[in-house]
This record gives sequence, C-alpha cells and structure tokens, in this order.
Amino acid sequence: RTGRALSAFGGLLALNQRQRAGGIQRTHPKQKTMGNFSGKSLPVPPDQPRSTFAGAEEQMADNETMPEKILRVAAAQVKFRPTLSENVALIRQFIAHSARAGCDVVLFPECALTGYNVDFRRITRGGVEDGLKAVADAARTHRRHVLIGAPTFAGQHRFNSLLVFDRQGRERFRYHKIHLTPRDAKIFAPGNSVALFRIDGVYCTAILCHERRYPELV
Repeated sequence: RTGRALSAFGGLLALNQRQRAGGIQRTHPKQKTMGNFSGKSLPVPPDQPRSTFAGAEEQMADNETMPEKILRVAAAQVKFRPTLSENVALIRQFIAHSARAGCDVVLFPECALTGYNVDFRRITRGGVEDGLKAVADAARTHRRHVLIGAPTFAGQHRFNSLLVFDRQGRERFRYHKIHLTPRDAKIFAPGNSVALFRIDGVYCTAILCHERRYPELV
C-alpha cells in the first residue's frame, strides 16, 4: 500500500516495496521505479560528499517481501512565526497534538524551523542546532517520527534541508534540496543525492516545494 502526505511546501511518499520477478515494483501503478531516476547533473561544492544513493535499489531488491505497513502521517500546515524560538514552540505543540491523535509521523514544511521569508544570512548555525535539538527532544518525548524543513550548514555552505528524526529523537536522514529556485540559489548550495530512508521499516522518499516539478526525484 502506498501512503501519501503533502504539506504546503514539501512532501513525503511512503513506499511498500515488493520483490517481483521483474524487479522492484511500487504498489502505486503510476510510480516509476528508482532505477528510472535520471536527474540533471548539478555542480557540487567541494566539501560536500558525493551521492550515497548508488546501490540503494539493489539493497531493496535483496530484501524479502515486506509485510504491508500503514503509516499515519500528520501534515502540519504551519503559519510561520517571526522568530526561530516561536517557530520551535509551535512545532513542539504540533508534535504533541499529533501524538494525541495517534499519528506515527509528523511532517512539517520547507524551512519550518526558521520560516521561509527570512534573511537566512542572519540565521546562525548555533540557533539552528539548538532549534533542531528541541525538535528532537519533542520527537523522543512523544515517541513520534518527525520530518522537518530547516536550513543546515556544512563547511562554508548552507543547504535547504529536510531532516528525519525517529521515535527516539535520533536524526536518521538529512536531505538537501537539489532543484533550487532562483531565490534559493542566492543563499543555498544544491544537494547532490535523492532522498531514501525508512520509517518503521517502510521505505520513504521526499521532495521540497519547487521539486514537485521534478517527479523523477521520487
């Protein structure tokens, strides 16, 4: 079974893979297999690691048939607050509310941690790290998976990222937006690998906002 949840700025696609004689097939008939990915080559900053996606499909193909799994996803429609700390407080409220509703996963929009219409040059690494720690603490307290958009840093570069926290509040995956808008490109460097991670054993992928125009990413 394929589950889908979209927020205003980003999306999560949960995939239940099955091993078939003809290779991996998704249960959604219109979805392409990951082997059909043919993204455009993009410049990569010298201190950013190369893609680790190669071999992911082969890894899935080696797995035995997976039992059906349903993930209940809360898609948070957030009205951003003026400051990072106010956004963090709101995000923690959403996580608590989603936990009471019995959701497995809470999905937040692009740059939910800081808001999008901000001067990212004034956002500090320390402020982002503190905010993400608070989000991780909430994920652990409420035992929920959390996917959240946030600016992140690597060396001298900023990235427009999606971070995945598990029920123990551990960061499990970090995706950097590949296809940037002209506005994004003034601040952020492009990522160089597609998203592929697991939530409660279910393979998932994600895109951010503008990337809905590039369905081959998922």
